[in-house]
Amino acid sequence: MKVLLISTSVFPLPPSGYAGLENLVFTWACELSKLGCNVSVVAPEGSTFPEELAIELIPVPLRCGEDVMYGAYKDRLMAGQWDAVFDNTWLWFSVLAQMEADRQLPIIHCHHSDPYNLGSPPPIANPCIVAFSEAQANVIRSRWGIPVQVVHHGIDLDFYKPDPSVQRGNRYLFLARYTPEKGCIPSGHPVICNPAVKQIEDVKVGDKVLSHDGLFHKVTETYKRHYKGELIHIRLWPTFPELELTPEHPILVFRYDNSSLRDQWIAAADLKVGDRLAIPIPKSQAGHRVLKLEDFIAVKKIGSQVRHCNSQPIPSRIKVDRDFMRFCGYYIAEGSTDVKNWNGLNLHFHAAETHYVSDVSQIGERLFGIPAITTTEGNRAKVQFRSCLMGRLFASWFGRVASERAISQWAFNLPKPLIQELIKGIWRGDGYSGVDYGQTTHRYGTVSKTLAYQLVLLLAKFGIVAELRPYRPNNTRYQTQYHLLVQQPYSMKMSQLLGIEHVERKEDYRFAQNSHQQRGHFRRRWGRIIRLYRKPHLNRYILCRVKEIHKAPFEGDVFNLEVEDSHSYCTHVMAVHNCLEIVHTAKKCRVPLDAFGDLEIIANEEYARKCFEENDGRQIKVAPGIPRIETVKQYQSHKALVTWPNYVEIFGLTTIECMATGTPVISKDSGAAQELIKHGKSGFVVSTLDELEDLIKSDAVSQIKPEDCRKQAEKFSIQKSAEGHLRRLQDVAEGHYW
Repeated sequence: MKVLLISTSVFPLPPSGYAGLENLVFTWACELSKLGCNVSVVAPEGSTFPEELAIELIPVPLRCGEDVMYGAYKDRLMAGQWDAVFDNTWLWFSVLAQMEADRQLPIIHCHHSDPYNLGSPPPIANPCIVAFSEAQANVIRSRWGIPVQVVHHGIDLDFYKPDPSVQRGNRYLFLARYTPEKGCIPSGHPVICNPAVKQIEDVKVGDKVLSHDGLFHKVTETYKRHYKGELIHIRLWPTFPELELTPEHPILVFRYDNSSLRDQWIAAADLKVGDRLAIPIPKSQAGHRVLKLEDFIAVKKIGSQVRHCNSQPIPSRIKVDRDFMRFCGYYIAEGSTDVKNWNGLNLHFHAAETHYVSDVSQIGERLFGIPAITTTEGNRAKVQFRSCLMGRLFASWFGRVASERAISQWAFNLPKPLIQELIKGIWRGDGYSGVDYGQTTHRYGTVSKTLAYQLVLLLAKFGIVAELRPYRPNNTRYQTQYHLLVQQPYSMKMSQLLGIEHVERKEDYRFAQNSHQQRGHFRRRWGRIIRLYRKPHLNRYILCRVKEIHKAPFEGDVFNLEVEDSHSYCTHVMAVHNCLEIVHTAKKCRVPLDAFGDLEIIANEEYARKCFEENDGRQIKVAPGIPRIETVKQYQSHKALVTWPNYVEIFGLTTIECMATGTPVISKDSGAAQELIKHGKSGFVVSTLDELEDLIKSDAVSQIKPEDCRKQAEKFSIQKSAEGHLRRLQDVAEGHYW
């Protein structure tokens, strides 16, 4: 039987480094030749094979395009010189040959990529796709709706075997490629910073971002890469802007486990409708109780007062109390400054809001010593403080105009009683509280994205979830508006926070046709939500239920962040994870770790540099990749191999290689992990970094027997893999397609 194997153009065969795919093609070619096949291989110049096997090399330039490779074998393929073709490239140019041919060509296509990054299915009948695990095959079947055969990878068990002279140590091993492509977010997604909200592409090193622990941590690295594939789109209840992530990006989720909610980090692709995503509640920190005005604007100090140019002097120290915070809330909602002349601070109310006018006038006069000038024109009431210092101060704290509104960092970190007064002032200005369908509902509108997200987080401190709904007017002259809505089951808490009467008349639904049925509908609908959200963990998170998940193709730049200490950040106020987890987990558990990474292909040099900076030479050792012959010694001399794939792992050669030497493996539950590892016998499969941490601390791997690891690995020999592929090649050679 004449067989053509198509390799990649990345490495000559056999590869000098690890290069799993290319090494597989080399070993398959050798094994198929031993099984009696007449083998030809398309591979880079310089590739060599054992002379006794008489394997034909069809050379192509190193790292040339796949179109160039296609040209090297196209004519012979069309002429029918091979009985079957075994394509291992990424772009499958052999599909093009199938489209050009006037007959079905005997080609099997092996899919070596992340199945969640599938594009459109091949535009041919009977594409004859082979996957390397059931996990990979199931994804392809569900997405493309076509049959897929499965043939597991295999290894040379004589090469990977225990060496009695090698002693097992107490260090953990991590083999990987230095790349940050663990998961990313497209441009335009807001990241919660302190004090602003920035789009992820605008976040800089040194910015502080909100993490899942409720604290703000410093960004140490930013990453950008081009991505072509699917994005996971997530819609939530209560309503927030749609969240978009690459399939492998981890996100903090709460799921039921034996009737109790349990938090875990899972890939976006593994989310299910009904999962709960977490909004971290920002923790109150030591804030300013007295503000020194010279810390914020340029002033001239005169005794206990400050002044600027010919302005009226005001106190140099302002005590942060409830009245002052309410005044700040009034300014955020209704304030303005004379931008051109800087001659004062103005607040605008409805003429009927005399209580608010009186409140803001008294507070301003008491705190700043500037008389309030009140004027009424029609249905408008204006309170003016003719002090350029007041105007400059409040503009620096909360923004000059409505689109720049933001809550300053010193105010955002204050204790809850002071935050409550701030929210009262804001809601009295631009908010609405009224009875809709028999229920008290609270609304707020702003054109400032930063202010909208900050209010969501501040309300979360009080256990209140405010829905966030962007509204984009059809007229482009108008700015996007952000509407906050607080309704059941949170409206009562909101009424208490604002100090207003709460109305709850379930029988007053205007649209009710049958009051008895409608009251029952209300209990079923809202009662479920109340039970769902009133949980003990609400002192740390507010949970939003995943309402809908869909996938859509995407091509463009995506971004990720490296965050110190917590290694997470919040986009659309939801907590997502970043990179370098294994090194950080090892440090946290205080266990020694050796990390080896492939340097022949580096997706991001800055990320590789960051990885090497973690090397302290003692607990954490980070080194370049090692030759394949060296991996046998490394596997056996370590306590366990930790695999934490940056994508959906379609197989996991290092897993079976390590087990073949008698060393257990701890793997993330991704892709084929459960097919390869016998949990508790040859290693462990865990879902989250917390589980990994617990497993390391318990030293459970010490209980794994080397002979059990070897026994499990023997199920995946290269001979079995080659025989499986030979059966598939014989099928297509005989015209049995799928």
